[in-house]
Amino acid sequence: MQDNFIDYLQQSAVLANLEPYMLSILAPKMQFRQLEPHEVLIEEGEYMDYLSLVLVGELGVIKNKPTGEQVYVETVSAGSCFGEIVLIDSSISAFTVRANELTGIATLSKKAFETVLSDYPRVAIEILRGVALMLSLRLRQASEQLSQQC
Repeated sequence: MQDNFIDYLQQSAVLANLEPYMLSILAPKMQFRQLEPHEVLIEEGEYMDYLSLVLVGELGVIKNKPTGEQVYVETVSAGSCFGEIVLIDSSISAFTVRANELTGIATLSKKAFETVLSDYPRVAIEILRGVALMLSLRLRQASEQLSQQC
């Protein structure tokens, strides 16, 4: 099971720069979770202190408007992640996230990440590089969407 788990972790964009030995260090610090279709992982407004990697399946990201209407924001597919900012700054979830289909995720809590940072700083640096690249990509996408609306 451990080898299969590491194979799935290698598919994640945020962990792409980690060498196999680094993934072997990281894997035991992560939790695997299976979500049934339509199962909610986190509700908008809940405290969130973990990074989630989608290993199999996909998640839907939803924003609740003040009117009660729900707006579908994006799909997070296998190999992608969400919640990466919590490794830097734990926060309240701005979105509701639920499984669109049977989905397997791996989570890394902020506490577990801080343990990696303390015990294996090189591994933590590579994770943060992946997080920085992911945040940069998301910022570019948001800027592009805003410029198209102007």
